[in-house]
Amino acid sequence: MDKEAGAALIMFGISFIFFITALVMIYSRAKIFKKAGYPGSYVFMPYTGGRTMIKEIAGMDDNTYKMMFIPFINFIYLNKVFRGLAKAFGKSDRYAAIMSFFPFFLYPSLAFGSCKFVGNPEKKSI
Repeated sequence: MDKEAGAALIMFGISFIFFITALVMIYSRAKIFKKAGYPGSYVFMPYTGGRTMIKEIAGMDDNTYKMMFIPFINFIYLNKVFRGLAKAFGKSDRYAAIMSFFPFFLYPSLAFGSCKFVGNPEKKSI
């Protein structure tokens, strides 16, 4: 096997791993929506899915959703959304902190684990 074929095989393997990870994340997010009582198809609707995840499931307000579109600021608000998401499923702040660094492990844990959607106790009522 020559160098080009070996490099192509490595790139195919890496692309395949990323593809499988993306499929698992999409399916996990759909299961999270279903656990929270929303249609799983929201995962394919960027505006509706993002807004539902942030406002209804994580219990954040409209400003949090708007701040997600500002570069670098969105990392701060993403951590807040992860905290709200963890609280909505009865998990701790430590779980939310780990979710900030390893969402590809903990999204499936929320989706396929035994945790139930309890709602967000910090949800702001309008």
